[in-house]
Amino acid sequence: MKKSELKKLISEHGLTEGLKTQEDVSELLKDLHSSLLESMLHGELESHLGYSKK
Repeated sequence: MKKSELKKLISEHGLTEGLKTQEDVSELLKDLHSSLLESMLHGELESHLGYSKK
């Protein structure tokens, strides 16, 4: 994903609205990082096992 596509996606979903402090930004990044890692791990398991967990 290109940087411009990522910026557009973040903007469309309003992820930056309401961010007022560095702590708000840090919390958002932590949540995004956790979600990304979880998605990657699920994808890896699906690939390794050959079927979805669901």
